[in-house]
Amino acid sequence: MEIDRYLLTEKQGAVALTNLRPYVAVASLEGLFINLHLGESESLRIFRPDARRPELVDIRSLPGKDINGIIRWKKIAALLKDCSCLLVNGIGPAPRSVLMNAGIDVYIVEGFVDKAISSIGAGRGVGFMLVREPQLYASPCSGDNDSGDEDAPFLTGMKDDTR
Repeated sequence: MEIDRYLLTEKQGAVALTNLRPYVAVASLEGLFINLHLGESESLRIFRPDARRPELVDIRSLPGKDINGIIRWKKIAALLKDCSCLLVNGIGPAPRSVLMNAGIDVYIVEGFVDKAISSIGAGRGVGFMLVREPQLYASPCSGDNDSGDEDAPFLTGMKDDTR
């Protein structure tokens, strides 16, 4: 069920903001582009979507890579409990699964942060920014310390055998 929900949201790019989850988290190195893989991110920028002027409300530090993989992803999910979605440039299967199961939609996108947040605020979503052939790690990513393989090869596409 979780995988079907992921594929549906990936295809549509629609973001459902709620009163309990009014924010959007973004993995960005400098705040201009959505350009980080979640496993590489030391912090996430938290925005309140608005069609005219997105508002940066917080920059949240993430647990370090020294924390066991699944525990790290669960801590990140807890940090994002007020976020409806996460915009990243890449993500491994383990963190994607943990976040999706916590009710946080994950979008693999590329482009300008303000354009994505404004589009979400206007109710248009991020479908136009989705990476058409997202790069998913075949094995756990570098943020999964229990994997032992920090240089896992990338796969392209959304094949069921990558999950």
